[in-house]
Amino acid sequence: MIKVMNKINIEQGKIFLDNGIYFLEVSNDLKLDIETKENAKSKLIIVGNSSYKINYLLKNNSELIVHSLNKDNSVNVSITLLEKSKLTYHHSVINNLVSDNIFKIIHQENDSISNIYNNGINQSKDKLFFQIDGIIPKGLTNIICSQSSKIINFNNGNSKIIPNLVIDSNDIVASHAAYIGNIDNDTIFYLESRGIKEENIKKLIYQSIMLGKMELDEEKDLFDKIINEWW
Repeated sequence: MIKVMNKINIEQGKIFLDNGIYFLEVSNDLKLDIETKENAKSKLIIVGNSSYKINYLLKNNSELIVHSLNKDNSVNVSITLLEKSKLTYHHSVINNLVSDNIFKIIHQENDSISNIYNNGINQSKDKLFFQIDGIIPKGLTNIICSQSSKIINFNNGNSKIIPNLVIDSNDIVASHAAYIGNIDNDTIFYLESRGIKEENIKKLIYQSIMLGKMELDEEKDLFDKIINEWW
């Protein structure tokens, strides 16, 4: 499945995304700059089990979709959107250690859209942390900035979500949502009543949280394989 994607060479330090699908595997600590080309529609698939820092720049009238699966790592992401650019970012992480996930989304010009979805499963008693900063400077118009975060605690871990919206303009739509909790007992009881074993119930819920609202195409088989390996 990966062979139909453009595999990113991380040695380059800065990557330019054109129309197409790109694959980035992070197995060692990484710092990378990623820039979309104007008018391009790009999709980026990330699989990470080491920490990384990525700075994104979405040029005018570009669209970027990111589907990111992560395990036991920390992530620092900064995204700048220029005029008429659109971002949809799905970030999922399973944590057995300590995981800090920091996102800064800066709407720098008019008519830009960002939708950020963070989903986490904390299997440790330690920290899983999300911070999402949506920033809209003064004078901008026709901006959409939304963020949604969810963490499921399997072992009552130390999980925390800080959603921030820093807004200095009026003609915008901005929203955030955050949820931290355990697996609902009613859900477990219902699935058990249908003959599903407890270990498979957790796996089904795990897959549901990790994949969230991703619209999977070429990466579906790859993500299913990775989730099965990580579980």
